[in-house]
Amino acid sequence: MQNHKSAVQRNQARAKKEKGGNSMATSLRERAGLQQEADPSVFAETAAPIEEEIALRAYEIYLERGKTDGNDLDDWLQAESELRA
Repeated sequence: MQNHKSAVQRNQARAKKEKGGNSMATSLRERAGLQQEADPSVFAETAAPIEEEIALRAYEIYLERGKTDGNDLDDWLQAESELRA
């Protein structure tokens, strides 16, 4: 029972320490010399095409094809392929 109590106390102390901001992510940032997490919007320009861009291109393909229904998946896949090339 003594060992169990000690383990519980160690876990509680560890959890208390982590609440104080000493998480693994924080310590990794500190070791890398970073003050805060990276802003994901910085990478938006180089990222893969977003769903909205694919949807717009798929709609353009639909219009080019004369607005015939039933090819929405093909249009989407073609748009996705074009934008990722």
